Amino acid sequence: MERDIANGKAGLFRFDGVSGDNLILAYNPLDSYGWVLLTLVPSNVVSGKMDLYIRESYLIVAIVIALLGFILGLLFACLLSYSHRMEKAAFVDSVTGGMNNTAFCLRCEALLPHAPPNTHSIILLNIKKFKLINMDLSSDIGDLVLKRLMHVLQAQTAWIGFAGRMHADIFYLCVKETDRDRLLALVKEIQHDVATEVQQVSQYRSSPMPFILQSGIYIVDDPTPKIRVMQDRANVACQNGTEAEDGICKFF
Repeated sequence: MERDIANGKAGLFRFDGVSGDNLILAYNPLDSYGWVLLTLVPSNVVSGKMDLYIRESYLIVAIVIALLGFILGLLFACLLSYSHRMEKAAFVDSVTGGMNNTAFCLRCEALLPHAPPNTHSIILLNIKKFKLINMDLSSDIGDLVLKRLMHVLQAQTAWIGFAGRMHADIFYLCVKETDRDRLLALVKEIQHDVATEVQQVSQYRSSPMPFILQSGIYIVDDPTPKIRVMQDRANVACQNGTEAEDGICKFF
């Protein structure tokens, strides 16, 4: 201490007083007349304030971290919600709630090129004169018919494939089945179930609503073409039927 004061240096040191209290003596040389400012305080006063300062600092840091975490979590939730909305807009059919044609094609592209030939089939389903349902009953009833149709398709293909709506009243199925008899049985069962749903929707009409579900099947014997080409082949098969063959499934 004496050396520091002689050299004009400030400092402090601890010592125990007569009462046993731990004290801190601070010395600060002054510029005037070689005087030295001595400050004697109990050490618990200084340490108490320091402890309080440290606790307050930790509390502030914790609050800032929690606030930043909340903001980041909120941003992440917003981005996730936006991503889900974008995905729904891109891949979910707005009327039926099932896959739209984009999602259907993407799923087929991920599956069919890697599958052996004659493993899967593409089935087109088309409600003949669907516009008459909208005109006769209402567009809301027409949308309900489309929803019921998608529900039937999803239920019928849950274990062997998947379904998607292209547009209007045209639906496609991709099923892991190539046996013609079993495919015809599947289409017939779908036609029966959909007809039942349609009659339930129109049960308050004075006369039964005419309903014909046209269909065409392309057995994927060559998985290399684009999915749209396969869909076109199923569509060609569907269009090959005559007026007298309405409701009869055709193969490409």
